[in-house]
Amino acid sequence: MLAAASAGAFKVLIVMDMTRLSRSHGELPMLCDDLLYQGLRILTVQDRADSDRREEFLISTSIYGMLGAQYRRMIAFKVRAALKEKAETRARAAGRRVFGYRLVWDGTKHRTAAPSQPALRSMSARPRLCGKSSGS
Repeated sequence: MLAAASAGAFKVLIVMDMTRLSRSHGELPMLCDDLLYQGLRILTVQDRADSDRREEFLISTSIYGMLGAQYRRMIAFKVRAALKEKAETRARAAGRRVFGYRLVWDGTKHRTAAPSQPALRSMSARPRLCGKSSGS
């Protein structure tokens, strides 16, 4: 689609909603800027966004991007908290032991879940945002 838009194959892009433009909420405003720069008009059906109302459109895509990024952080936090709780209660997730946590005794009768070394290595090997690796 991007190549066809660059070639001028169409002048108007109609999508159901903003999520159909980009899988990454953070990249959505930049993608819209690129498409608008190429002279493409963007219309969304459910959001009722129209790039002819440029300021309103750019503000809405920016807000949509910020909310999407915050939503992803919230979901990640909830998933980690649920996995940690499952590890501490020795419950299973999808029929298996929870990956990435090991039980650590704190000197009392309590135990707590801590990230295991293989999980820490795999987390540190993943690239961070903005194309920087964790080692840089």
